[in-house]
Amino acid sequence: MKKIIRFIPFILTAICFISYNIKGSYIDTNGFLIEPFFLIPMAYIFFFVGIILNIILLIKNLNK
Repeated sequence: MKKIIRFIPFILTAICFISYNIKGSYIDTNGFLIEPFFLIPMAYIFFFVGIILNIILLIKNLNK
């Protein structure tokens, strides 16, 4: 179970980046750029949470 938990943030990171590329960006009729920019910071947050989680779990395993 712990091995699955380690990869969930990285899977969510990939989903965010893939969703951003699939959705794409466009310019509406008023000249505004429409893009799903919120997915980029979310992907970085998931990535860093995954790194921190793996470091914590590694330290716990080394202490055993």
